Amino acid sequence: MGWQMHSLEYTTMKPGEAREVSGLIAGVFNEFVAMHYAKEGVDEFLKSIEPDLTRYRKLEGTHILVAKARGKIVGMISVLDTRHVSLFFVAREFQGQGVGRELLRRALEICRSERDFPFEMTVSSSPNALEIYKRLGFSVAGEEKRLKGIRFVPMRMGVGG
Repeated sequence: MGWQMHSLEYTTMKPGEAREVSGLIAGVFNEFVAMHYAKEGVDEFLKSIEPDLTRYRKLEGTHILVAKARGKIVGMISVLDTRHVSLFFVAREFQGQGVGRELLRRALEICRSERDFPFEMTVSSSPNALEIYKRLGFSVAGEEKRLKGIRFVPMRMGVGG
């Protein structure tokens, strides 16, 4: 079923939503990303999204926005220190419908209100998400790297005023 933008609610993650957000991230990661990682990388990533850690990220100045359909979280973006997309996931049935683009747009709007211009937004993209990030305006900023088994490609996007 196609969802229109107005059918979705976009809000800042509330403290009680951490477990649901972590569940969304784990589900999308397991479906689309995990098969590209060694077991060490899968374990390390899943350990990093435990609900308590998601809450702590918010307390440490990270902006976490969610997209909801009928009260259920179907997408999320986390931006660390208004300059690095640390997590960005959309449920399969909502992919390709503008949910991710709208989450990014809203996150950038918040970052623009808190930073001097111009600035650079970065992301460490999983190799399978490169084309998605390119369509969102990011460009490759280096070679693929591995850290604790997690594969990623550094990307960046200039953000003006």
